[in-house]
Amino acid sequence: MYNRNDVCLYNSMNIKVAVQMSLLIEELSLNAWPALRTIVHEGWLLRFANGYTKRSNSISVIYTQHEGDIERSISYCEGIYAAALSTIIYLLV
Repeated sequence: MYNRNDVCLYNSMNIKVAVQMSLLIEELSLNAWPALRTIVHEGWLLRFANGYTKRSNSISVIYTQHEGDIERSISYCEGIYAAALSTIIYLLV
């Protein structure tokens, strides 16, 4: 016999584990395919590699619990990528 509360607790624990696992996989992927230059902005990783691959020329939004003005952060990133003459690609985890 199962208790409905046990099922809900089990599901919420699975979600937390899945989120932690996806962050770990993303970190490993970023390290396995490094960029030539990385800028950290409010937990966002702005990566540049002279256009070689999309992963190495992208913004990874993985270390943030954004409480500030997200439009301001996007505008900042657009300015940095425009100055580098690079197309903006966002990776959301």
